Amino acid sequence: MDPNTQKSAPASGAGKQSAPRPPKFDTMRAVGNLKEAEFREQQAVAIVETIRDAQVELATRDDLYAVRDELRGEISSLRSEMRADMQAQLAAMQWRLLIGVSIIVGVFGTIVTLAGGR
Repeated sequence: MDPNTQKSAPASGAGKQSAPRPPKFDTMRAVGNLKEAEFREQQAVAIVETIRDAQVELATRDDLYAVRDELRGEISSLRSEMRADMQAQLAAMQWRLLIGVSIIVGVFGTIVTLAGGR
């Protein structure tokens, strides 16, 4: 098999399909280097293909930027939701406090009225 042939998925067939990426290194040179190190051609080609297939699974800088941007959007959305939730909870607490103070004032006023009426 030609070591420069590009595949879109690992040889095992595992993993998700993605657009083919050009090799990150010179496959012919890599095969030549392995052959010079006394690997048989079949072994050298298998090693280079394995390395090339593994590269398909590596994230590129653009992949990382896309994930970063997606996460920033989600974080912003979560912040907005949390801010709205906190404002709603604060408003509910203010109403409870107002009602509680009104009850206390009413009870105190009743006590004063009843005590003053004796």
